[in-house]
Amino acid sequence: MGLASLILGIIGLILAFIPGCGMFLAIIPINLGIIFGIIGVITEKGKRGKAIIGLSLSGIAIFVMILSTLFFVILVEAEENRTETTQITTEQKATTRTYQMKEYAKLGDRVIRVTKAEKSEGTETIKPKEGKEFITVSVTIQNTGTDTIAYSPYYFKIKNEQKQLKSISLSGLNEATEIEAGELLPGGTVSGTLTFEQSKEDEELTLICYDDLWESEDTVQIRLKFD
Repeated sequence: MGLASLILGIIGLILAFIPGCGMFLAIIPINLGIIFGIIGVITEKGKRGKAIIGLSLSGIAIFVMILSTLFFVILVEAEENRTETTQITTEQKATTRTYQMKEYAKLGDRVIRVTKAEKSEGTETIKPKEGKEFITVSVTIQNTGTDTIAYSPYYFKIKNEQKQLKSISLSGLNEATEIEAGELLPGGTVSGTLTFEQSKEDEELTLICYDDLWESEDTVQIRLKFD
């Protein structure tokens, strides 16, 4: 019995070091180690050494198991708090601000201003698809930061009443005035037009502005009003 108690005490002590699941794994060998150790101390009068060591190891294993469980609980709570903090920080960073036309919309180091929005049926040679119309938005972008920034017509999308996002149209309707991709030095400004093709049934349209091609969560939206 003494030898069995010693072996079970060693096994229980090793398993007790495992955070979380150690409590469930170690409880059986610890209990058996204590039981066999008590029996060994009582019955093996001349050979109590192994039983005593087994009982001692089982007692230490209980102490280690308690500490390991507490450590696991603290670790889980800390991880939950870290996750909540990360979510709050992400929500704070990922913001969408709404502006009206002709207001100065601040997005990072750039200021975006929509000065005009028009609807069009196109020209004799350039026509929208059936049931759709062209939306032309006049935009000014200014770099208010200290570093060079990139700009592109693909930094913009239009959102309709069904919350669908549409990229610019490649029709070439306003080719002479369309904003092209480029860079702005600090203090630089660029103006031009963006052309979209949208259903005639959608009356409420919003221009969504991103600060990069990856469509980061930090955006501004500008509600369009048509002449």
